[in-house]
Amino acid sequence: MALRCRSRIRTQIRLPPRTNKGITVESDSKPADAVVLAVAHDCYRAAGWPLMTRLLRSERGLVIDVKGVLDLSTKPEGIDVWRL
Repeated sequence: MALRCRSRIRTQIRLPPRTNKGITVESDSKPADAVVLAVAHDCYRAAGWPLMTRLLRSERGLVIDVKGVLDLSTKPEGIDVWRL
């Protein structure tokens, strides 16, 4: 007997535009269960955890910090972090 699993994972790829005031989140972005931070640009480093919590559903979820940009000592509760 074979089991079939259907995933309900929906992906969004967003590259928030840089402005003179930092990073803005597009208004049509949907809250996510997970965020992948895959670059170490200064603007993302400066935006830090406040940007990640704005992108997550209910300010909770998983952040995959590929480049190790985020400061773990200031990580908000309710967020799990994976680093590669």
